[in-house]
Amino acid sequence: YSETHNHQQRIVLTGGGVELVRMSGAAMFAKLSTSPEFFRVGASFIANLDHVRQLEGRRALMDDGSVLPVPRGSVAELRDAYFAHWRGKALP
Repeated sequence: YSETHNHQQRIVLTGGGVELVRMSGAAMFAKLSTSPEFFRVGASFIANLDHVRQLEGRRALMDDGSVLPVPRGSVAELRDAYFAHWRGKALP
């Protein structure tokens, strides 16, 4: 996933590494939006749906143990995207 803070992206990688990139959240999402597994979670986060393990109320639980807060207005849209993404795939 990626978190925006002060026009910088904190990108959390699968192996636990972190990369910092100077870019706005909107610019980062524009680059990733052609891939259906990426979903914008509010203004601060971009989640890779392949790594979302569970949706719990207004929280997205990631496979590395991180918890992304989900804005109230995004809950239904994220839930729909999450289930559409996994429909037809075997869950790991």
